[in-house]
Amino acid sequence: MRFDQVTPPQIERQPTCPNTSSSALSQRVTAHVQACYECQSNKPRRHKPYGDMEPIVTPSEVFHTCGVDFVSGVPRTADGFEAIMVMVDKYTKFAFFIKAKTTDTAETVAKRFLEHVFPTTGLPKALISDRDTRFTSEFWECLTKSLDIKLRMSTAYHPQTDGLVERTNQQLEIMLRHYVAIDQHDWDVKLTPLAMAHNAQKQASTGQSPFMLAFGREPSIFPLKDSVLAAGKKPNATVAGLLAIHRDAQESAALAQERQKRAYNERHMKLDFKVGDSVMVDVKNYRMRLDPTDQARTKLAARYIGPFKIKRRVGDLAYELDVPEWFTAHPVLPITALEPFKGDPDHFVPRAQAGVAAEGGLDELRVKGFLGRRPTALGESGKFDYLVEWAGPLPTWQADTKLPGLRWAQRRFEKRARTELELRRLRQGDTIILPDGQARADALMAASEGA
Repeated sequence: MRFDQVTPPQIERQPTCPNTSSSALSQRVTAHVQACYECQSNKPRRHKPYGDMEPIVTPSEVFHTCGVDFVSGVPRTADGFEAIMVMVDKYTKFAFFIKAKTTDTAETVAKRFLEHVFPTTGLPKALISDRDTRFTSEFWECLTKSLDIKLRMSTAYHPQTDGLVERTNQQLEIMLRHYVAIDQHDWDVKLTPLAMAHNAQKQASTGQSPFMLAFGREPSIFPLKDSVLAAGKKPNATVAGLLAIHRDAQESAALAQERQKRAYNERHMKLDFKVGDSVMVDVKNYRMRLDPTDQARTKLAARYIGPFKIKRRVGDLAYELDVPEWFTAHPVLPITALEPFKGDPDHFVPRAQAGVAAEGGLDELRVKGFLGRRPTALGESGKFDYLVEWAGPLPTWQADTKLPGLRWAQRRFEKRARTELELRRLRQGDTIILPDGQARADALMAASEGA
């Protein structure tokens, strides 16, 4: 069914509700449409994004809080590097650009930090990063704990807490486009001069260059006329002058952050959820489907998935959801990826599995997987009946011709058969039943023999 804006007038013209006022009827229709599960799953939202901005408090110390991220997709160098590790100081905006590999483990990343960043910055008190496996691994958590560093994690697909590094990544990519060779083979040798260019550039938020804020002077990029200062000549930046520069920069940063917060909040609307509330999840930012049983093509796939219950609040702008096992993403999501679910979450109609019809071609059902396989009655080569495990009804045998787009379920079944049944080869003429499907297969066999 499709709902549109002319539904109330259409119903009002019908003589079936003579004693119902137009206002009451409109309210009932509106409430019914808002609770439609298909509409909540498929229709885009036109309102402002949820959530006010909660910027991280700007630290008052140099190299106190640093953000870490990676730029990937660059050409592989001769020595195997195909990524860039970017680390930026929250206070001074001082950046480090370090060549890395996409296969780097948490231990490797920690070694790169200790080799390239630590000699300059010492140990920061806090690290800000996306939810990357390199940082959520047990090793990195143990390392940061042993070094007394608090690890602040951004929520999945909403790196607002890591916005500074995200912007620095964009600037780095723009600079690389300008200066790399046509075949892009030399991007790694450009990182050092580009880091200096970035750190020598005056920042709008602080009014100073990162180099000045970190070291109290501008870098000597070009050769000096006099290689040695005259005897007794004092350096330009005294300690008192450096402290004054820091105070001015901190005030400028605070003002800039307040301007950014006001501009952000004007484009967003405030919304809070309580524990136990049901929400839908916007899937537009996910490169892989959250639900592996949903095999619809991306273009026509559902815009929202759920509903899921709020398990707990994480910070001011994120929530942890109570999700099923097939939900492969991180369960902590930003409020911008959530929509309130309208209606009774215990009585919603789940989105159907595309292309899979029940017996008789009536209701569409959701497939969880295959529990068994047998040759078809005609014995056609490469054709099978599968014991389908449905999300609701009991498993039933279905011909593979009725199961288009479920290659993932076939692969999963074959893998389980080899592991759980210790089969080296799956013979086409054999009936293969997984242990958790044996009872149902026996019951279906008995029912067919009794008929």
